[in-house]
Amino acid sequence: MNRKLSRAVLLIAMIVISTFIGGIFVINLTNPSIRVNYAISSNSDNDELNKVILQNYSRRGIEEIDDIACCMHTDVTAPSVNCVPYNNSIVLAGTTIDLTVWDDNPFYSNIAERIFYHWNKDQSNTTIENTEGKYAFKIAVPDNNGTNILYFYAEDSFFNFASFRYIFEVFAAGDPPTIDFIDPSASDETLTGMYVFRVNVTDDFGPIDAKIQIDSGAKLAMDYNETSGYYYRSYNVSELTNGFHWLNVIAVDSMNTVTDKIRLNIVGGQETVVVSDPPEWDPSKSDLPENLSASIKAGNFLDYNAESGEISFKVAIKDDKGVAAVDFTVYTIDNFDNSTGEFDKSDTELAPQSLSKSGSDGTWDIYQYTWDSTTSSDNYYLCEFEVQDTDEVANRMFIRILLEIDNVEDIETGFPTDGESSTGLLLIPGVLALIGSARIIIWRRRNHKT
Repeated sequence: MNRKLSRAVLLIAMIVISTFIGGIFVINLTNPSIRVNYAISSNSDNDELNKVILQNYSRRGIEEIDDIACCMHTDVTAPSVNCVPYNNSIVLAGTTIDLTVWDDNPFYSNIAERIFYHWNKDQSNTTIENTEGKYAFKIAVPDNNGTNILYFYAEDSFFNFASFRYIFEVFAAGDPPTIDFIDPSASDETLTGMYVFRVNVTDDFGPIDAKIQIDSGAKLAMDYNETSGYYYRSYNVSELTNGFHWLNVIAVDSMNTVTDKIRLNIVGGQETVVVSDPPEWDPSKSDLPENLSASIKAGNFLDYNAESGEISFKVAIKDDKGVAAVDFTVYTIDNFDNSTGEFDKSDTELAPQSLSKSGSDGTWDIYQYTWDSTTSSDNYYLCEFEVQDTDEVANRMFIRILLEIDNVEDIETGFPTDGESSTGLLLIPGVLALIGSARIIIWRRRNHKT
């Protein structure tokens, strides 16, 4: 009986070995050992610009080399690159292009071996020395107005080479906006009742935003009249106290913020300042992405799922006297400590957006915004709602959400993905099968002798 069992086990082992060898033979037929280790990427829709030929001084020839195996895995994939702003974007002179370079080989910390680039028809490349093992890099945009082309190259440790071309329309930053008061046009004019404030704001490329603010009250967005070319805002000045007040006008273009002010004399207003309760918000009626700060506070930072793509924000707000303004702003985070949640709030990634009420839920006003995070680099960001009521000294409420953004796609683990195969990995189950079969046969034979 033991002899029959041993023969059966031996027969099974031979079948496994034969299947394994046949599988390797088929794989080698369908996946030759010679690969072209080269990739080129361009998303431009401009046919004329796509006809630009990469010069010999800035690109590697297409090479056919034998695969180099490492730890039973063949690295044939060139580094991937994520560029922000995207290809065919409009950018300002002097700003920077953010590039994230990622290689699929974890044995080399997923770091590209060589990175270099040149703009337009420069006769030499600029090499980026990656001595600190970074993945993110910044390249300054040329000061040349018009179409500028960035040629970017990355090569990994196994000579897999990738070439990318990004096209940008570059404009000069221009001068700061200028503000001219129309109504009122001079200081200390007497105002009463409903009044329409009007200002003329000029800028090289047109201001992004214009707002008015009376004293330290709410910053209210102004509308634009295309016929007159003026920015305007209606305001019931009788809600202010009698006497003098300051009217501030804030104009923002792509690079500059300018504030100018004029003094008002209010008649027929309030005798005393009325200060009401601050605004409120209802988390149960709101819909916000997961707050990274909450995960850190709960001690499960590693369980947090980073956001990507278009991110939706919805808040439910109310105030006893009414909501005057809701602004949404995104800030870049520096020096983030994932153990304490402490950070430094850096530059404004998304300038303040004045939101309009999108609906209501009972007594609650609904405000919504969708942020396209793909236009920003992968990083930590602070998303902030600033809610202001209609009091003369505006009560303010801030709703803040800390997020991690991860839009880099197709990050490889270094192991085969769809369409790839590795004979080295197939050796593992085969060897285990052989070892297991041998041990069973030996154990059976020894047991038979005893």
